[in-house]
Formats: sequence, structure tokens, C-alpha cells
Amino acid sequence: LLGGSSLTFGGTGAGAFAVYDTSGVCPSCPNQTSLSVSIAGDLAEGQSLDVETGEFGSFGSGKTIINVAHSFTNAGAITLDHVGGGSPNGSIAFNLPAGQTLTNTGTFTVTGAPNQFSNTETFTGNFTNQGGRLNAGLVAGPFERKPTNLSFTSGDAFLNMGAVTLNIGSILALDSGTTFTNGAGGTITDNNPLGSPPNP
Repeated sequence: LLGGSSLTFGGTGAGAFAVYDTSGVCPSCPNQTSLSVSIAGDLAEGQSLDVETGEFGSFGSGKTIINVAHSFTNAGAITLDHVGGGSPNGSIAFNLPAGQTLTNTGTFTVTGAPNQFSNTETFTGNFTNQGGRLNAGLVAGPFERKPTNLSFTSGDAFLNMGAVTLNIGSILALDSGTTFTNGAGGTITDNNPLGSPPNP
């Protein structure tokens, strides 16, 4: 899906979709600042949405914005992923309307650039992890880390009744006014040494 596209999930058949706009990574189209895609509907098991922020580098800041129509359930896999090299310029904002909730019974994974101490991936809306898994950052091998600064914005509610994992170098931040409740069945795993995210 390119910037300006919209996608509605309906039905239960398997399917894989990716959000990525290559127009911001070429020298002939400088100063790319953002692209946005609108989505609606529930993701069923076997369905996936891969949202990629590109290696915009010197061609722009590269914010990828996902605007969700209303509350929905993710029983599949949603991945917010930084692709390309080591530049930390790209970022992702995943936005639900005020008071709306993402109920996660599947997998929700957020990664950043190898140097994560710069841009922040933001989630706006309530997040209920209902037996699902939230992965902050990714370790694909001993020399391949994609940590993230994942921030849940002010005034929202995070209810965890599944598994939350912070991989090496990653941070999960709650802005002022955001609540976090670790409910029945909820687990939190911090893979940072001594609980402090090192610079990878």
C-alpha cells in the first residue's frame, strides 16, 4: 500500500499486506516528510499487516502514519518495522481515534533503526493485550538488533493480559496520564541487561 491508500479487513481468509512508499527514498523526490494510510476492520488469524518506514536518510524525516477508523481486534500479526540501513530518520505513528481500543490476541511487533536513541514510534489509543504478544524491538541474530523507542501517548490505557517483551536496546514509555495495568495472565519480559537499554 502506498501513501494515501486505504485498506479494510473483512472475512477470515489468509492475506498479507504491506505499507511502504518508495517515493521518499529516491534523490529525485527530496524532502519527503510523511505518508499516511487508513485502515479499518479486524485482522483474523493468518492475516498480517507490515508497516515499513523507509531509509529516507538525507531525503527527509520519513514519518509513516497509520490512521485506524475505530476499535478493532488483531488476531493476526501487525509489524511496525524500520527497513534499510542504520539511519534513524524514519518513524511510525499508529493512531486510533480518542477512546478507541486495539484488542490484541495475535502479535504486535515494533522495531526501530539500529541506533534507536533518536526517533520514537508512537501508539495513540487504548491497547488491550488479551492473550496476545507485544514485542518491543527485535533481535534477529547476535549482530542484528532493531531496538525501538515505543511510546504510548498521553491519556490512553494499556491493559496487559498477555506477553510483553522488551528486546535488547528497546524502551517502552508511557506518556503522562497513560495508565498501565498488568492483569490476569499478564507477563513482562525485559531482555535489557540489568533492565537498562544499552546503546547497541
